[in-house]
Amino acid sequence: MNITFIILLLAVFTLVYLVQHLFKVNVKGAHQYTWWLAVALTLVLAEACLTLLGGIYHLPHFYLITFPMKFMVPVILLLIGMRELGVQAKPAFFKKRPRLVTLPIYLLLLPIFSLDAPEKLEVIHQTPNGVVLLTWLLLLVNIMALVRLFVLRQATTKGRLASMWMIVALTPYTLIQGVGVVLPSLMPFIDVIAVVVVGTFFATFRVKSLSALRQSNTALIEQIKVAVIEQKLFLKPNLSLNALSRELGKTPNQISKAINSTMAMSFNNFINECRVNEVIALLKDQKNEKFTLEGISKMAGFNSTTTFNAAFKKATGKTPVEYKRLTKS
Repeated sequence: MNITFIILLLAVFTLVYLVQHLFKVNVKGAHQYTWWLAVALTLVLAEACLTLLGGIYHLPHFYLITFPMKFMVPVILLLIGMRELGVQAKPAFFKKRPRLVTLPIYLLLLPIFSLDAPEKLEVIHQTPNGVVLLTWLLLLVNIMALVRLFVLRQATTKGRLASMWMIVALTPYTLIQGVGVVLPSLMPFIDVIAVVVVGTFFATFRVKSLSALRQSNTALIEQIKVAVIEQKLFLKPNLSLNALSRELGKTPNQISKAINSTMAMSFNNFINECRVNEVIALLKDQKNEKFTLEGISKMAGFNSTTTFNAAFKKATGKTPVEYKRLTKS
């Protein structure tokens, strides 16, 4: 068995892994959809360009190396659409590891991947029946994902406009791949067109959704600041994320994300920072000289001396005792 392909495949995934960690790409939660869609489209485009430029004849072991990646595109677009529609019951197998959809396709293509270079050159000139059948399967997966999105959009009360972006992106992708079934010899051209179409629609969707998210977060942060700082909810020792979410009529996840993305800190750090500022204000007021540091920390909402000391040191670079001594001098 020719192991050149396996070495190339490992090299490709190693490169993807290195890029992910070099640029510290966030692949947790919903971010993994964007990351793996970008990886799939980039690799498919790279092989298509290599084929169109004739480089595939000098590097025959790259032939079909990204073909299974095409199956990730409809799956990821479906998962994103389901997320936008608020559907919780996502396929567990694909939900956390959308790239796993490529594994059975790689196994089915193993007979082609194991060929020597001269045999692969012959295969490149005439598309094998197995590849044609897999192209039909790809078309079927596209259609199923598209139908699923349409059905969910009709049945879900949340029917957000954002989900339509996935349908709009998947529809031409499906039609383009349909041409590949009829004319497999044009597959490199089809791949380039498909990647450009999906990439353009998805990039537009991301720009619009991120813009809308920023606006939403800005408005929500203002509500949070009014409630926590102006109304001084931070003075309540038992203030929690759930309690604040009930106060504002938002979900804990919405509040947490708004604080993380806008203030670059966690909810607990934000509340502790507000309490530290209150402690500083209380220390500057001569009326509070009769109170101990522990008493002042409780007045500011801290219910733990350890938490108070750690938060104060983090915010000011000094311990409460050192800071109090400086204010007196």
